[in-house]
Amino acid sequence: MVRRFRQWAESILPNFQAASTLGSWAATAAIAGLMVFAATRFFTDDYFQLRPAWPLVAFAIAAVLDLIAGRVPKRGNGVLAFGAINVIGSFFLQLFSGLLMVSSNPWGAAVFSPMLLLTALYHGHLHRATPRHPYQSLASLVAVVATASLCPTGQHLAIVAVSGPVAVFGSLVFGVISVRGDRMRSESERLRAAISAQMIREQSTRVDRLANTLEQLSMWNHDMRNALTVVAGHSKLLASIDPDEYANPESAEDARNSVDLIRSNLRLVTEGLDRMREIAKQHNAELTSAELVEVLPIARAVAQAALVRFPDADIKVITRSSASAVRVRVNGGGVTLHRALENLVVNACEGDGSRGARCVEVCVEPTGDNVVVEVIDDGPGFTREQLAQGVIGFQTSKSHGTGLGLYTVERLVAASGGSLARDNRDAGGACVALRLPAGEAA
Repeated sequence: MVRRFRQWAESILPNFQAASTLGSWAATAAIAGLMVFAATRFFTDDYFQLRPAWPLVAFAIAAVLDLIAGRVPKRGNGVLAFGAINVIGSFFLQLFSGLLMVSSNPWGAAVFSPMLLLTALYHGHLHRATPRHPYQSLASLVAVVATASLCPTGQHLAIVAVSGPVAVFGSLVFGVISVRGDRMRSESERLRAAISAQMIREQSTRVDRLANTLEQLSMWNHDMRNALTVVAGHSKLLASIDPDEYANPESAEDARNSVDLIRSNLRLVTEGLDRMREIAKQHNAELTSAELVEVLPIARAVAQAALVRFPDADIKVITRSSASAVRVRVNGGGVTLHRALENLVVNACEGDGSRGARCVEVCVEPTGDNVVVEVIDDGPGFTREQLAQGVIGFQTSKSHGTGLGLYTVERLVAASGGSLARDNRDAGGACVALRLPAGEAA
């Protein structure tokens, strides 16, 4: 039961971080305040007769609990506390709607009942309420029961008896629909990542094949030139023989004609080989052409974006160079480098799915003709099996992962003429090092 609750709490973390913002709470408070103001100022005597004190107390408690949930560490038992606080906060926010109903006359209760329904539906979607994880729906049920117990008249109770079950059942329906949508998006993302990885693999294969062809062409060109140099030397030797040494003058003339033909053809072959070498150089230049990209601004942008997603993590960018700018040559430019670093930082923060890193460092260090970018963390690190088998796609320890993050990084770096290495640190955690061709340092 505890394990299931922990899994549910971890699954709703992204939704909570997206919804629990100052703007969303300001909008909720503004709507609630507008309704209360309208009810108390314009319809007090004849319509709602609302007494807003207790509803506002419930709203304030829900807001405080949301603030506390945002500051609870999202690791270990902190995840359990986060989930429990979310459930209790959801209860108080729905109780706020219920108290608006019972704190007004029956006409006001009928008007405020859709607010209870909408709150339950939204929280069912936000907290992914399902029969397997019905925690938010249980909060809705308790809020409805509490509202029913506080009803001052039978008319209030009748309204709650109609709207309450609809709210509880609707939260489950919306939660199930949201979970199915998440699965469809996950499958779509996995398919997109698989197609992307396949395209990267094919591009890398073409690059490797072309590079091997150019290397063989260069070696063949070198060998042919050596052979032709030898032939040219022998032809010069043949041409230097005194004609008087030939028994027959006609034979001597034929030998000279043969030597001239050999020289003429050798010149043609040499010119052809020179043209082939120039073509090879041109193709090699196209193959090795890459955009010059500054590493530090992209690394800092990746770190800032990751902090939004993982606010409890300590993500730093460190440079081990006195140069004001460190540049690398990457096929695809800044987009490729950003994607590679983003995958590594997110992998470090997520860890193995059950425990992520608290501290992540992105270290940039020029080393001669290369620049080494290391992503170091204090997470669980790699298993021995992972280190032994190398980087393989579609293998992951995370329930929501595709297994293509590190594989995609390795392919992107290889296509730029770089390499990827990974290992565990002696102090704990992992280290993934990217070695990329260096550009000019500023």
